[in-house]
Amino acid sequence: MGKRELTALAPKPPSPSPLDESLRGNSTNYAILFLGQEHEIIRANRGTEIILGYPSEEIEGVHFPTLFRVAPAVETKWQQTIEKAQRQNSVVISDWLQRKDGSYLYAQLEALALRDEMGAVKGHLILLRDDSEQKKLQEQLKEKEHMAAIGTATAMLAHEIRNPLNGMSTTVQFLERSLQNNFNLSKEMIVSTVQDLKSEIGRLQTLLNDFHTLSHPQQVNCRRVQPTELVRGLIALLLPESLEEKVTIVEQFDPDMPQIPGDADKLKQVFLNLIKNSFEAMPQGGILTAKCYPDNGNACIEIADTGQGIPLGLNVFDLFRSTKPTGTGLGLAIARQIVEAHKGSIDYSSTPGIGTTFRVVLPSKNHLT
Repeated sequence: MGKRELTALAPKPPSPSPLDESLRGNSTNYAILFLGQEHEIIRANRGTEIILGYPSEEIEGVHFPTLFRVAPAVETKWQQTIEKAQRQNSVVISDWLQRKDGSYLYAQLEALALRDEMGAVKGHLILLRDDSEQKKLQEQLKEKEHMAAIGTATAMLAHEIRNPLNGMSTTVQFLERSLQNNFNLSKEMIVSTVQDLKSEIGRLQTLLNDFHTLSHPQQVNCRRVQPTELVRGLIALLLPESLEEKVTIVEQFDPDMPQIPGDADKLKQVFLNLIKNSFEAMPQGGILTAKCYPDNGNACIEIADTGQGIPLGLNVFDLFRSTKPTGTGLGLAIARQIVEAHKGSIDYSSTPGIGTTFRVVLPSKNHLT
């Protein structure tokens, strides 16, 4: 049976198919379409008219991939969906579709290959369900969760800003009273007071910069990057002079470590944070172990220390959670955001008093397009 446009009619199949009974049914929850060997629509149920707006007689004989009046590139997508169902018997996808009247619905579509006794494909069954309301509810829930997260983060940011602002206000009031009453302040006291102010201002600037970075999606500019080189260079750069004699550096870099598609500057920020945290966790010295190795098509980078570990119950990826008195608690959240923008993952294991290991997994092939 050949293809035709929506204005033509096709003859009925010469004999009833096994699906005739279900197609004659009154179910309107699904649009049910039976396709012939050339992917033309042979039969459609009442639900097709209700969900898509097409009466059965109007679309019988129409080539299914053209049904939704889409661009040629999208039409090819539907053709490939049917061919995929033919190879693996069934396939389920969800997408936006166009009805007869031009409106759109979000639908779940399942395509099943129909075979004869010899296993040859004789046609396809299409089950299409309107999930527009469910999609709308999901989007509303997602928006509510997003707004709740913003509200929580804003409250936490206000709390973090309040403490340094209170300290700065107290310091300025002290200077103001001293100047008004002509207190004889020493030069050292004035310098120390101003330095305290500068320190608090710097902390606020860092906090706000980090929060601004976290509040925007990470944009990555990928080139071929060798993680081993990034990690090795940062260890040498970040090792404090005070720890040079106290910390042993162990490098376990697999020579087969692949290059990966990545944003070198962004990834440096991730590894800088992890390495710096490891050194700060070992103020009395210890062992820092850096591993880079391939694993099942991915590049794995581990940074391990023998420091104080992370307290039980503390998730260091949560906003404003830090084991350091002067930390903003945003560095690791930003690191995770960067890694996820590379379609990778980051996690950690830690034992208080023994040490912590962070593991970053990045795809060695480009999955960002």
